Amino acid sequence: MSGYPNRILLATDGTEDSARAARLAAALTAKCGAELHVAHVWRPGASETVTAAATRPPLPGEPPGYAERQARKMLGAEVRRVEEEGARVAQTHLRPGRPAQTLVALAARIGADLLVVGGG
Repeated sequence: MSGYPNRILLATDGTEDSARAARLAAALTAKCGAELHVAHVWRPGASETVTAAATRPPLPGEPPGYAERQARKMLGAEVRRVEEEGARVAQTHLRPGRPAQTLVALAARIGADLLVVGGG
């Protein structure tokens, strides 16, 4: 085993902290020749302006599936941003749930050597 990761999981929520994490993950992917996976965990009922950590109930009149569609759009935008940094994304993962637990379980399932997240 080398000291470099072979598979990197980037967790994103569309924030500026996530954008910084994406730039780092793209650079690490290029340097290490690693496989890059990008994930977003969303909470059912969260609106487009609320990050994955939101816990509010759906807004009155919010159509079924709205939060998931918004999460999918955000994930697509983040993948484009990472690819603009020069990285190739091997796979995307959109999951409902609690971010910390869901991301750790996903990292284990895909055999990620490194989980990259943004933080303030």
